Amino acid sequence: MATPCGAHPGALRSPTAAQDSSNSEDFAGRFSIPVSSTWENQYSRQDEMLLRTTSMFSDQSHQTCCAQPPNWGRVGMKIVAMVAGFAVIVIALEEFASDEVQRVSTRVMDVLGLPGLFITVFLLDSLPQPFTYVPLIFLAVKDGSASRRVVFAVCSTASYCAALTGYAVGRGMRT
Repeated sequence: MATPCGAHPGALRSPTAAQDSSNSEDFAGRFSIPVSSTWENQYSRQDEMLLRTTSMFSDQSHQTCCAQPPNWGRVGMKIVAMVAGFAVIVIALEEFASDEVQRVSTRVMDVLGLPGLFITVFLLDSLPQPFTYVPLIFLAVKDGSASRRVVFAVCSTASYCAALTGYAVGRGMRT
């Protein structure tokens, strides 16, 4: 029988006569619920539904609340693999598609400019979406119309403003 993480199997049984007379039942030492004899049938049905629900999701709930510590070696290998993959892609673009990348980056920066770069980075960083603005930074640097320091300043300012906006929105939702 599957039980919620941290609860022992007897913690979700219906009340016995001794527990009923004390007018409370202790669930694994976590909390107490008043119990009367009129609640017994309803309470048993609630226990049964809870057990069915937790048994359906027992693997997921067990992994969520009783997860093992991360394997740092594996995490480190994933980070190294991602950085290496990114480096290979950048080197391949520089080697095989340098002229095309230069043309595209010039067009993009002619259309956007630094104000458009700020607005785009702000929107991409503040709205929940699965894309990153890193390729846009690559195109802005590759264009060469603005120095790397200026591109860094514009992008970091836009990202900071997006973070402040997200904080303000969250604070406004909270109150």
